[in-house]
Amino acid sequence: MLKSTKFLIVVIIFFLTLGKPSSINAGNYDLTGKWNWTDTTNNGQNYFGTAQINQNGTTLTLTWQWKDQNNSQWSGNGFTSNAVFSLDGTFNNGQLTAHWDGEVLDSGNKLQGTWTQSDRQHGTFVAVRLIEFKPLLIWQRSTEAQNKVVTETSIGSEVNEALQLPLDANQTVFDNGVSTPTVNKNAVASGIFWASWSQYSSPNPTSCGPIFELRHFQAKFNLGNLSNIKKIKLVSPYYSQDIIPINDNLYLYINGNFVTRLGTSYGAVNRGMNGHALVANETDGWVANGVLPTSAIAFLISGQNTLDIVAGETCRWGGMGKLELVLEADLPTPFLDLPWDYQGQGLSFSEAALAINSYFDHEYPMLSSGLAEPVGKQNSVIFFRGGGQNFDLDYSSHDGYDYGKQARANIGDPVLAAAAGCASYKKTAAGGHVILIDHQNGYQTRYLHLQEDGLITKSSSCVQVTKGQQIGKVGATGNVIPPGELGAHIHFMVIQDKNNDGNFDDNIPDGVIDPFGWQSTQADPWPNYSFSYAGQSRTGNTSFYLWTKAIANLSDQLTANGGFFELERYKLNFPQGATVQNLNLEIQAQPIAKPSNFLQSIGSTIKVTTKDLFGNVVDTFQDFFTVTVDFSSSDISSYDPNSIAIYSSEDGINWTEEETTIDEKTASAQVNHLSYFALMAQRLDTIAPTTTTVLTGDQGEANWFRTDVQVTLNAQDNTGGLGVDYTMYKIDGGDWQQYNLPFTLVEEGTHSIEFYSADKDENIESIKNVVFNIDKTVPTATIQANPNILWPPNNKLVNVEVSGSASDNNQIANKIFEVRDEYDQVEPTITDFGTMVQLQASRKGEDKDGRKYEIRILAADLAGNETQATTEILVPHDQRW
Repeated sequence: MLKSTKFLIVVIIFFLTLGKPSSINAGNYDLTGKWNWTDTTNNGQNYFGTAQINQNGTTLTLTWQWKDQNNSQWSGNGFTSNAVFSLDGTFNNGQLTAHWDGEVLDSGNKLQGTWTQSDRQHGTFVAVRLIEFKPLLIWQRSTEAQNKVVTETSIGSEVNEALQLPLDANQTVFDNGVSTPTVNKNAVASGIFWASWSQYSSPNPTSCGPIFELRHFQAKFNLGNLSNIKKIKLVSPYYSQDIIPINDNLYLYINGNFVTRLGTSYGAVNRGMNGHALVANETDGWVANGVLPTSAIAFLISGQNTLDIVAGETCRWGGMGKLELVLEADLPTPFLDLPWDYQGQGLSFSEAALAINSYFDHEYPMLSSGLAEPVGKQNSVIFFRGGGQNFDLDYSSHDGYDYGKQARANIGDPVLAAAAGCASYKKTAAGGHVILIDHQNGYQTRYLHLQEDGLITKSSSCVQVTKGQQIGKVGATGNVIPPGELGAHIHFMVIQDKNNDGNFDDNIPDGVIDPFGWQSTQADPWPNYSFSYAGQSRTGNTSFYLWTKAIANLSDQLTANGGFFELERYKLNFPQGATVQNLNLEIQAQPIAKPSNFLQSIGSTIKVTTKDLFGNVVDTFQDFFTVTVDFSSSDISSYDPNSIAIYSSEDGINWTEEETTIDEKTASAQVNHLSYFALMAQRLDTIAPTTTTVLTGDQGEANWFRTDVQVTLNAQDNTGGLGVDYTMYKIDGGDWQQYNLPFTLVEEGTHSIEFYSADKDENIESIKNVVFNIDKTVPTATIQANPNILWPPNNKLVNVEVSGSASDNNQIANKIFEVRDEYDQVEPTITDFGTMVQLQASRKGEDKDGRKYEIRILAADLAGNETQATTEILVPHDQRW
């Protein structure tokens, strides 16, 4: 794009009026923010700049600053529709005109298109959204070398000495106090992310000259991802430009690396305040450009960083004033889609993405590491919309998103690759069967709890997959413990390779991020959290919106003439006179709501916000407006149709039923307040099914079997319930499997079958278990009698000791002893081995082979396996035995 031949910073301002998009799915994005802007001319020349876009309802204001030596200012107007925008502008009082045509890409994070000018110049442009974030200061200290004479020319030789000075552990901010100007300590310390304060005084209160103190300031701050950082700057919260108030001379270091020198002879300028600064004591009017050289980016590290400033002053007061460290970064290009076929299930992206079982906890996602959350942060969740600790959402420390039946990701359904990449496999106790996809852009996605059947690979060596390709099936393997885990689901998580070493495992937990980003003006707790893990100091990570599709939202203007606004299933109709002033209206899709086990939203909810032209929130109206919800595409089979109603809430937690009219699957209500709305209903079924077992086989004692055992699981839902959806079981601590038909166990040993069932509204019973044993091995037995010859046959009773053994690989359950007398005259009782019995030493004279006694043992184990052994005692006919 042609620029004039003037120099310095280029400022380009456009005012655009946007037409209302025909469909939110077409791309009604909020373009407010900073953009890296590149123009390429038809002859290949590039112009680089930064655009600030402010969107206020239907009006866009763009200020473009070019980083070349040209200066031009444009004004014009345009419109957007269906994610396409055009712009016509004029320059130099209309002497030069230009036209732009572009499109909004990457969920509102990229603009690109073509431009032409009336002087026949033409070319292309690309703009990528920038973000600014301010690392939280975790530590700052200062020190001084008293009575050390330092001048403007000598301070450079004193830098190393200053850096070696021991820091004062009791001094957290600079504050010596001087006579003028007055120091307002409260103003200095409040309301900013990152503060420092340096204050100097000269022994001579009336004149400038050498000072007697050399100062060293040090601050420490944490950083996560560094790959997208484009700019580092130190700024004052009291100035709109990227400038900072400084002492007359300043040396700045990052992690021990020299960055820059600023001072009266090194780029600083005096604003002529003569020592009387606007806020607190921001020095005596000397300021400098706070944008640091781009070479400083290379000095930053992932983790704890250190900033050192050495300074001196030539007059009676001075200092660096109040600082904030600000980083500018490109947003990563969104590349993910939801990992199941939600469109085939009839859901929009917003409806599916917001049907969340368990959330990513920004305070703090430590689940995979096993680290405990700090005291006071447990049992609560802070999700991507911010808003403080929520004690109702699931669940604290969670490091991903769980999607199940409410998102129509049902057990056995295909799990799809969220983006192309290289997929590998691992099995863990917590995650069960897990597929990991390296997307070769510094990010990895993981899919936990998959079924063993249908995996794309079972190798740790990766295979290439395409976006949307099936990689597994929804399951419940690993540490899925109903009812808290809500049964079969996809646990989806995203990890960033923060240290760029190709290994994602060493970035757990500090590399996990929320693919919804952080959508709040409050500070995200996760990237500012410091902790130690695996012997290393770590910090959390910055989250970015990585979905290729946008969560439904609408920005428009509500006037005194009223208006009609539509966001997917929701419609708002404001009559004329509902407001007496023009308001900026925003409708934002919100996750499903579950106020209780009996009441929940049918699909996603919305938050409606209106603000006046001064940014003040307006939440009540002069007249009632109509909220309408179309639920014709919703599955309401699990709800009581007579209970369907529109509910409203001030905070998204406590809900109030509104008087609702239902007409052909459309609900409407008249209200005069904001801000959350939902279509809710009572659940028909809130009782979990009951599962019993039937064990079939040859049984001994209770739960002991001597044959193969067939296991049958019978599940039954409560009377009036929606019916059983599925039954899960696992054998001997193995993986959870879906039950379809009876199964048979053949191996000997102790077996434990754990099982539970879920009904069609995802009521899930607690895990039950049955333990039984299979023992097919017959026991062994021996028996002896002493003596085993009774002589002489004198009719006397002879003591006979019975000995032997009975053993089993488990336990002998029963021993039975029998004594058989050939003459059926003697029947003594034997209780166990070692028993002494009396047998008669007599025989009949005609009994040529003698009188025989037989003692037998019958031994049985717990499973009913039996064995026997016998021994014989003889009373011979004569002594020829």
